[in-house]
Amino acid sequence: MATLLTSLATLAWIAMADAPAPHLSPGRYVVDALEHPDIATVEGPDGLSVAIPRSWLPASARAGDVLRTLATHGDTADSVRFEIDAAATEERRRAMQERRDGLPGAPSGDLEL
Repeated sequence: MATLLTSLATLAWIAMADAPAPHLSPGRYVVDALEHPDIATVEGPDGLSVAIPRSWLPASARAGDVLRTLATHGDTADSVRFEIDAAATEERRRAMQERRDGLPGAPSGDLEL
């Protein structure tokens, strides 16, 4: 199964390489997945997920981190870079932990995203 997912991710990356870069609006994004060495999936301010080159993210980015855009030039996303919004990430994790703790029969302990 893992091999199949890696193959699918590789095919998606090849398709991305030939496709125009996605237009990303300035704003806050959340790292959704970092399952491939070259691809990251982020959820945008509009709630839609988009696959982007992982090189656009800070090296320390991990799933669940809140990001803010640093730069976009023109109508393409060729130079989009993100930085981690540490305060927003911590607030998001705290809010999710509170929601989890409020579920009946929820397991105890810290929430890992």
